[in-house]
Amino acid sequence: MSKNKIMALVTAAFMFASNTIVFAKPIQNKNIKAENTYVESSLKKDSKVENYVTILEAKDKAKGEEVNLKGTITSRIGNSFFLQDDTAGIYVYMGAKNLDELKLGNVVTFTGILDEYYGVKQIKNINNLKVVSENNNLPKAKVLKAEEVSNDKFLGDLITVENITITTVGKGKKGYNVIATDGTYNVNLRIDKWVNPYIDSKEFKVGTKINVTAPLTKHTDFNGETKYQLMISSLNNIKLSNNQDAQKVEVKKIPEIQGRAHRSPLENQNVSGVEGIVTTVSSKDKYQRGFYIQSEVPDNDPATSEGIFVETKDTKKVKVGDKVKVDGTVKELIHDYSPKTSTGLTETAIKATDFEVESSDNKLPEPININLEGNLLKNIDNDGLKDFEPEDDAIDYYESLEGMLVNVKDPLIVGADERYGELAVLASNGKNSKDSLTPNNGIKASEGDFNPEIITIDDVIIPISNKGGFIDKNMKVKVGDKLDGDVKGIMSYGFGKYKVLNSEKLPNIIPGNTKREVTTIEEKKDKLTIASYNIENFNNSDKNKVNGIARDIIENLKCPDIIGLVEVQDNSGDLDDGTTDASENFKSLIKAIKDQSKVEYDFVEIAPNNNEDGGKPGGNIRQGYLYRIHRVCLSNNKKGDAVTPVKVSANDNSRPFNENGLSINPGRIDPMNEAFKHSRKPLVCEFMFNGEKVVVIANHLGSKRGDQYLFGSIQPPQMKSEVSRIKQAKVINDFIKEIKEVNPKSNIVVLGDMNDFEFSDTIKTLEGNEMTDMINTLPVNERFTYVHNGNSQVLDHILVSNNLKDQAKFDIVNINSQFTKGYGRLSDHDPILVQLDLEANKNQDNNQNNEQNNEQSKEGWKSIDGHWYYLNSDGTFKTGWEFLNGDWYYFSNTGVMRTNWFNDGFNWYYLREGAMKNGWQFIDNNWYYLNSDGTLKTGWVYSCNKWYFLNSNGAMEKGWQSINGRWYYLGDNGVMATGWNFVSGSWYYLSRNGDMLINGIIDGWTIQGNGIASLL
Repeated sequence: MSKNKIMALVTAAFMFASNTIVFAKPIQNKNIKAENTYVESSLKKDSKVENYVTILEAKDKAKGEEVNLKGTITSRIGNSFFLQDDTAGIYVYMGAKNLDELKLGNVVTFTGILDEYYGVKQIKNINNLKVVSENNNLPKAKVLKAEEVSNDKFLGDLITVENITITTVGKGKKGYNVIATDGTYNVNLRIDKWVNPYIDSKEFKVGTKINVTAPLTKHTDFNGETKYQLMISSLNNIKLSNNQDAQKVEVKKIPEIQGRAHRSPLENQNVSGVEGIVTTVSSKDKYQRGFYIQSEVPDNDPATSEGIFVETKDTKKVKVGDKVKVDGTVKELIHDYSPKTSTGLTETAIKATDFEVESSDNKLPEPININLEGNLLKNIDNDGLKDFEPEDDAIDYYESLEGMLVNVKDPLIVGADERYGELAVLASNGKNSKDSLTPNNGIKASEGDFNPEIITIDDVIIPISNKGGFIDKNMKVKVGDKLDGDVKGIMSYGFGKYKVLNSEKLPNIIPGNTKREVTTIEEKKDKLTIASYNIENFNNSDKNKVNGIARDIIENLKCPDIIGLVEVQDNSGDLDDGTTDASENFKSLIKAIKDQSKVEYDFVEIAPNNNEDGGKPGGNIRQGYLYRIHRVCLSNNKKGDAVTPVKVSANDNSRPFNENGLSINPGRIDPMNEAFKHSRKPLVCEFMFNGEKVVVIANHLGSKRGDQYLFGSIQPPQMKSEVSRIKQAKVINDFIKEIKEVNPKSNIVVLGDMNDFEFSDTIKTLEGNEMTDMINTLPVNERFTYVHNGNSQVLDHILVSNNLKDQAKFDIVNINSQFTKGYGRLSDHDPILVQLDLEANKNQDNNQNNEQNNEQSKEGWKSIDGHWYYLNSDGTFKTGWEFLNGDWYYFSNTGVMRTNWFNDGFNWYYLREGAMKNGWQFIDNNWYYLNSDGTLKTGWVYSCNKWYFLNSNGAMEKGWQSINGRWYYLGDNGVMATGWNFVSGSWYYLSRNGDMLINGIIDGWTIQGNGIASLL
């Protein structure tokens, strides 16, 4: 750093070291040379300064210009002073020289340089200073109203503000601020640390009405906020107002301050001598710093609280059991991330200007047992906060206890959030909520009842969490656990809910019986299993999570055929570097599954445009699919992109869409629709399973951000975010309608994180008349995939088209939502899955059609002597190939429907239960592939981006196979291998065509005649 830069910083440090215009004290270190920053060593009374300009003219000059000034000293603070003439006033910086001759009322002349700091004009580098006369009257101050003070026009001028009342007095030996108000507008008084003699803050009393005369300046803090200030240099600047008697502050009791309402009747008023016993001290939380006091003798009105929060940084001066008297201003504090926009309630408090301890070791008041019964168990509020009814509305009941010592008896844990050190509990082991309890003793949220009896215990006083996790790494909590003893604490409010701030260490946790579940759905060769799993901002940087999610899929979900994954980030995770591709994340999960189970998946997804789909900036979360390659494959078609909408179009009666299925596969539904702006777009994919097509739509609808708090200032709360989700649901349902118009029997599954409840209008819109939400097939108390603030609730859904609902089995696998990380929690959502019997569904459709045909005419299916026939309208039987009800059938010359394997004289077909199959089929412990026309495939087949080999009987081969004189390795699942492969203890190299290399050298390895590789 250059010498000039160093000197500039030194100068700036002297000039602006306090939180206003700074007045430097004399330099003590003689090694520091302050160049051109202070007056010469003595007054030059014989110096002549001519060509004066007025102060107003000086202010109009450019920064750095030299000016000659003459004026009266109106205030001195430290070494520097304010100067005023008939036109304006200005601050004059004298640097380190202490000149006793610079006194109020002296008229001086000098030469200086115009400077500016944060918009305030001042004079520095003073030379040729001369005292012209002494003890002159000060210029007449301009009398302003409080609302007129914030005006650059008056900066540096001596001004007077009358009849303002002190509301806040700061403290500190390095200067402090005093705030006074006229009832509407505040005026800031600044007492700088260089004021001599220094003015102790005890000289200012809250509630005192004053008149103030002092120079005006302004200060801009490090946050860029500017405040206008009157610079107090002496108590002579302040006079008591003639209206002082009217400002006498009446001593109030805590219940009078709290009142019978959510806001104090004395809000923004000054109170003095408020007495109470200190019940707890909050010294560690940045939102609630201070202490709580409670009346020694209650007023016997259950609607008015006896406790209150005292906001102060001086928490070391008090301890629990002290009896104190508090002076200050009544405030309604907002504890929230965004106080200016919060719709939460407030916490009534006294913003202390002073307090004194009268006695210590006093007995604390007895805590009140929290006990909600009757209407309080269902009513948060039933009158829009019109009436204060603690006996009827839970929101009023909790408010009547605000600030008081309370007790939670026999707490049952129904939720935990270790990020914030919160436990959600029910008192008395949940006995008053038994009808709403889940099988694991959580509590189910239902329409119209979000369980106001849930009590949040927060660690504001005694922290248990830090940096997103429990401080005690051995601590773990799950729904259904209990606390081994009552919890005592203070009833408080913050972040949208009433909370008990425990004032004693939490009792030990008694573990309950809740276990991480394993699905009851078993893998079936002829049944398709589809899962939905929100894996919460998944990326491959956390290997423990990658392996854990893989383990969930294998052990808890039993390897579903298709998995709709939600919240998969791009390859760079949270890093906002423009990356959108997520292939590495999908591949890492697929590898982890294979390493642990040998089950092989492939994946499909569409990358979003950068930062257009919501979620963490740079994360680019999206939906995607894993699918088991030997059981399921994609219908052939090209993959879509972020902005191209998938289309539905009819082609012929044998296929529901165009000849290749959907127009693109996978594709995004109407991605440019305004409903999906800054939100995830639905991802639709058409899969083939045992020759049956299934259209799956994975979703992550808009979040619930923007919804108002359940215990907020607006009752009933408005769920504003639902509007966008309803619009999104309608777009998806319209797409489903298009498919159903083309083929009413299409198999459709809609899954994902819908961010809404099973009884919401969002889900009703999504269902329409075409779909069924499988959540509703479970008992009500088992319907939950997420726990929020103690409420077990549904956010994740699987809907199936109505033609599938009777052949579908559904399960929720609760492995995350009820647990903290210590129990293996990997996401905030639980996975869900459905198993579909597509064959039974088709047979059911055929039977229904047959019954209709039998009722209307003789035409249709007939069962005779254990064989099936199809009767024409003229009474004859169908023979040969016939396309009936969406499937091909073959009838013999006598009309008998053929089943199982069948050769028509040219090709083999598989007619399971009569209907011709195509695609992969597992028959008698072998895999076969049937072309789209039903004919049996032999030889090489390319399916789902993999090569397989089928022998002359059509059965899929595995392992080492000699084909046309060359060796190939087809693996345990029949997939042709390429590249380096380690098989049975040896390395082999297979070309990109799959044939084994022999008698050669590659990558520094010698390949022998048997294909085994060895190092040179």
